[in-house]
Amino acid sequence: MVDLISAFARGHRSGVWQAALTVDSIVATLAANMHGLAQVKILIDGQERDTLAGHADLMTVYRPADVNQLVQ
Repeated sequence: MVDLISAFARGHRSGVWQAALTVDSIVATLAANMHGLAQVKILIDGQERDTLAGHADLMTVYRPADVNQLVQ
């Protein structure tokens, strides 16, 4: 799990592309530095939130392998 502070979410630029890149970047960075990481769940202030800036789905559990495929 990744627990971001609400100021990060509030200050994030709105837009589908920006939100998707942020989530993918977080997942890819964690996977690159934590070998064997199988999934990532993103929380805001310890709570589930529907989206990041109204776009990127935060209810899902992200798999680094899926994000890696997207990046390549």
